[in-house]
Amino acid sequence: MNARRIHSLMLEHFPTISIAEHEWINVADADGLRKDKLSELFSQYFSSHELLVEVHRRVGKLLPQAEVVGFIAEHLGQGQIKVSNRDFTAFAVVTTTGVATAWSKAQASVGVLHG
Repeated sequence: MNARRIHSLMLEHFPTISIAEHEWINVADADGLRKDKLSELFSQYFSSHELLVEVHRRVGKLLPQAEVVGFIAEHLGQGQIKVSNRDFTAFAVVTTTGVATAWSKAQASVGVLHG
């Protein structure tokens, strides 16, 4: 699946995020991405083996879940990164400033993890 297709799917299926309704955690510091924090957040919401990741319309991939955090580390700060499972039932956003949130359709606003 190429970046253009992922961008199209994200436009069609990724929900509009209301920033104030989500709890955000800091997943980056001066040393870069805090991979353990982001992995912990993802493990709470994603059970899929493959996830769609979009950095911006020209950078996106379908990746095994084990590779998603590394991909995000490479592209942190290049755009608001969106992550979803293929069913579009679980979602995450990692902003350019290094904060993240995740939620699922089955839940209203989520952010149980504090960092």
